Amino acid sequence: MLLANLKYLFFLVLILISNSVFSQTLKDVSDQVMNHLSTIYEEGKTELHLPLYTYHFPFAYDGNTYDQLNPWPLGIGIGRGLTTQEGKWSGFYVVSFADSHHDQQPSIVYSQTWPMIGNKHSNLSVGFVSFITARSDQWNYLPFPGVLPVLSANLTEFIKFTATYVPGFKYGTGNVLLFTSSYSF
Repeated sequence: MLLANLKYLFFLVLILISNSVFSQTLKDVSDQVMNHLSTIYEEGKTELHLPLYTYHFPFAYDGNTYDQLNPWPLGIGIGRGLTTQEGKWSGFYVVSFADSHHDQQPSIVYSQTWPMIGNKHSNLSVGFVSFITARSDQWNYLPFPGVLPVLSANLTEFIKFTATYVPGFKYGTGNVLLFTSSYSF
């Protein structure tokens, strides 16, 4: 499982450097990533992130386990986000929320979405979220990375709702939709 997550982290690095030439040195790539994050911080807006609801697909769990899963991921996060003229959104934030087992799940997150339908501020977007998180049921809170797909509905320049899909690799895990909202100010 750790190796699979490391593959996702490697995929994230490839996405972040997709505009660069492969012959660049590691320092050049690192500088590009730091410049991107600095631009988000300096030109972006502060965002409040609120987890709203977790939908566990019933086919993935036995009845007793399903009844004990937490659908209300109470928590909060804060970060910075930047929308380009084309409507591409990039942001980073820290968040902690109650996971499916009612335990806290802290995360450091970077996300990016591209608009598919709509305009700069009101659109339906697709993208990814990459993160480092820790869970009580995964190696007793040993941090691990991940990358997941997201679908985002941007209602206005300031309000966004996002659905993140967590796949299940075996019966009794994953197959979850996490619904969140964010508010820019």
